[in-house]
Amino acid sequence: MRTHHALIGCIAAGKTSLINYTCGLKLPIGLGETTKKCSDVAQSKDGRIHIWDCPGNNDEFGIYNE
Repeated sequence: MRTHHALIGCIAAGKTSLINYTCGLKLPIGLGETTKKCSDVAQSKDGRIHIWDCPGNNDEFGIYNE
């Protein structure tokens, strides 16, 4: 069984920075809208856990209405 975990929240809240720190990645970060779409960015070695990075919520985008 696989589990998927997505980090969601406001724009520039540090979602990608948290993924970079906890998963040892170097995804691009910055102020404003850096992440443009939801992406499966990290997986456990056995492939059972998937981490998704998602854009921040604003008036034009919300994770629930894409």
